Amino acid sequence: MTTAIRKLLAVAAFVGLLWPAAAGAADVGNVAVIEDNGSIITTVGLAHMIDLKEAGKAFFIGHHDEFDFLTVLASGGVGMVTTPIHAEPARIPAEGIGATPLYGTPSDYGSAGRLLSAAFIGSLGMYPEDPGTFLAVIPHEIGHAWLGKIRYDLGDGQGPRKDLLGESTWHWSFYFDSGSSVMYGNTLTDNGNGTFTLSGSSNREYGPLDQYLMGLRPAAEVPPFFVGVPDPSEPFTPDQSPLAAGGTKTVKGAVRRVTVADVIKAEGPRAPSYGDAQCHFRNAFILVVSKGASATGAEIAKLDGLRTGWQEFFASATGGRGSIDTTLDGRFSPGTCEGGADAGATDRGRDAETDASTDAGTADGSADAETDTRAAEETTDTGTDAEIGDTGGDAGTTDDVVVPSTDADGRGPDTSAESENAGGCSCSVLSLRGIR
Repeated sequence: MTTAIRKLLAVAAFVGLLWPAAAGAADVGNVAVIEDNGSIITTVGLAHMIDLKEAGKAFFIGHHDEFDFLTVLASGGVGMVTTPIHAEPARIPAEGIGATPLYGTPSDYGSAGRLLSAAFIGSLGMYPEDPGTFLAVIPHEIGHAWLGKIRYDLGDGQGPRKDLLGESTWHWSFYFDSGSSVMYGNTLTDNGNGTFTLSGSSNREYGPLDQYLMGLRPAAEVPPFFVGVPDPSEPFTPDQSPLAAGGTKTVKGAVRRVTVADVIKAEGPRAPSYGDAQCHFRNAFILVVSKGASATGAEIAKLDGLRTGWQEFFASATGGRGSIDTTLDGRFSPGTCEGGADAGATDRGRDAETDASTDAGTADGSADAETDTRAAEETTDTGTDAEIGDTGGDAGTTDDVVVPSTDADGRGPDTSAESENAGGCSCSVLSLRGIR
């Protein structure tokens, strides 16, 4: 062996140490199974952490830059996963929707520029085959690409207000009548006597304001909305988790009327606006397996059921105004949006259709501020307990997919202390109890 060849082999070995070989990746039907290459899974003792950036890079080695979202889950064979359920937005899709915190850029995840966000949804084993539990999680995490950061300005000299915002100022407030949004909030009723009553919803969706921020509804079709302004004597904060379906909470305080025109005054108009905004999205599903391991047929079948359930739910939850394709080859063809665009120049989506594949495995311009102080009245509470148990074998994970039990006030625990990575959401407590 010549000296030159020995040098080349030495350099190759050195480079291999610095840059581990690409993770093994294989598409099984419409699930991308990615094998750890030493960078995706970090192990400390018995605990394992999933790196979404490394998972994304491994995915895009074998896939075109045609995806807006990456949804990542860990195979049961990975063991105890301590990565919390969370979203990592990589770019802001529009102006006028608030300052979404970013974890990096699309290139950090291997995307050439299209990727909006990656989300870790936990270990596959924690979800039952019925997609109901999963659909209490993924709409929220995907929603972080657009929602939960806006202010409004009533034009009264007080400047932009932030009281639509709740936990980590990246979710809707406990006191916000959010239209049963997947991003929290409640339904609000003004009692007309100095109190308002908040109610939990049984059907979480993307509300009218959500749809405007997502580019799926024009400003003129967003009705006025309301936010409760609790009396200073109230002990509760906007960070509270939403009420359980059937739970109510009567609060002493005033009710403030807000319009989308007030939001535009604070944030500017959405650009691109409805008609030009994207309304059909691509969402890849990734299952991470340990080095040398493979996914089981049962895992692929389960994940297929979850992703198709999400595909159908998105169309329903947006009122038929948007669609999301969870296939890897873009075969889902839902029809045409009301007026939006698709970043990948593929089918525009409006009507929900079942994936036909046989997979292996108003703006009324008003700025009324109704902040009148009303007579005090004692608080009345009713609540219901609702939990979704972890059905997998991943005991000990910190991203427990449980809907928190309501306390005596009919609401879940205060989640204000939840960890936030780079200012983002670590949504380990799930409060979307009504979705089944």
